[in-house]
Parts: sequence; C-alpha cells; structure tokens
Amino acid sequence: MSQHQEVFSDLHSASHVRGSSLPNSAQRSSRTDRRSNEIQFQRYDAVAIEKYYSIRPWLYIWRTLVVVWCFGTFIFNLQWDKWTGQTERNKQKRASQLRKVLTYLGPTFIKVGQALSTRPDLIRKSFLEEL
Repeated sequence: MSQHQEVFSDLHSASHVRGSSLPNSAQRSSRTDRRSNEIQFQRYDAVAIEKYYSIRPWLYIWRTLVVVWCFGTFIFNLQWDKWTGQTERNKQKRASQLRKVLTYLGPTFIKVGQALSTRPDLIRKSFLEEL
C-alpha cells in the first residue's frame, strides 16, 4: 500500500471509529483487519474474483444494465436526431453526451474514448473534438 493510501486509510478508519465506543485496542484491531482485507484485494486473482461475483450476481447484472442503458439512450438519441432531421443541429450536443457517458461509466470507458479520439476513420469530427 502506498504511503498516500495508508494515510487516507488511517484518516478514513479514524473518522468512522472516533465517534464509536470502541476501546483503543479494538480500534487498532479493526484498522488492522481492514488493512489485511485491502491487501488481500490488491493482487489480481481470477479465482477470488470469480468466487466473489458468483455469490453476488446482482453486482455484475446491475453494471451490465447501467452500461446498456447509458449506451442505449445515447444510440436512441442519435437515431432520433436522424429520424427528425436534427442531426446537424444536435452534433455538438451528442458529442458532449458521449463524453459524459464515457466519463460516467468509469476509467475503462474513458480509455476507450481516448483510443477513439485518435481514430478519425471511426467516428465523426465533432466526437473527436469532444473526446
């Protein structure tokens, strides 16, 4: 764990425990237990990840629904613009919407957006400028 993460972890755990009625030894024990859990999840372990999500299917189902909903709404809006003849008028609005969707969905999608921003053969110019 980096020094920054350790300081933040100490501050975070202290803010939760400070107002409680736990004695100092219990506070230290709680902090140590949490650190060991954090260390456990810092290494990539495909088996542990599979085990974790196999008993929590709602987590990946929800994430899938969020991703599908975000991109589905974006694609519907693009199609709606085409059907109503407002494609040119809403170009900048859709480019901004794409940037917001990718940002909302997190680091992996931000990376995809960065990769797409270098490919003028794949996406239109207004999207390139926004990304």
